Amino acid sequence: MEFTKGEFLKTVSYLALLALTLVPSSQATTILLSSLAATTTNDSGNATVNITRHPAWADPMAGSSWISTASTGDPSAPGYVNFHCGTSILFGQTFLLSGPVVDASLSVMADDTAAVFVNGTKIFTAAIGPGNISCAAVAVGCPASAVQIFGTDDLKPYLHPGAMNTIQFQVMQVAGSSFGLDYSGQINTVDSPLTGGAIVTATPEPGTLAMMATALVGLGLWRRKRV
Repeated sequence: MEFTKGEFLKTVSYLALLALTLVPSSQATTILLSSLAATTTNDSGNATVNITRHPAWADPMAGSSWISTASTGDPSAPGYVNFHCGTSILFGQTFLLSGPVVDASLSVMADDTAAVFVNGTKIFTAAIGPGNISCAAVAVGCPASAVQIFGTDDLKPYLHPGAMNTIQFQVMQVAGSSFGLDYSGQINTVDSPLTGGAIVTATPEPGTLAMMATALVGLGLWRRKRV
């Protein structure tokens, strides 16, 4: 088999394009964390519901809603329920991380307060001392001044790429009447769209290998002819 100069250039171009197709591709994935009835579960035996906030609470954060297991926010809202002191409910959101974590953020508010867990590890202890009575300005609390913010360094060590993950919030009624949780954040990962996070090297099909072999043989013959 002999290659002309034009055929040689075409073959080199083809092999270059083929090499590019064999490079594993990756893409960014964003996991949204948000306190919503549709995304957050709880251990009370009752469904999670979106609630009307108490007038003293900060507005819900972007993409989220204040949540509870009953209408426990605004005392003037229809069907308002007053949870007794000592009530503790564990809320959580479970999600799949398909690849390595690039960065992460999470902001949390609660009435009266909340502890925060990532895959079972406590990363924040609830403020249940005298300084947080009835949702005072101590994180985690309910006014804007009591938002607790977590960053990549706080979350990443406890997240598991390529597996299901759960972030939980132990909301506690310390000494007030209303009760609720609000959280918002996101986790950004880099993953393979075909393998769910495992970056792999593509294997050529047999026909592709044959075409590459033929092209390489042709290149060898073309070079011999030129010598």
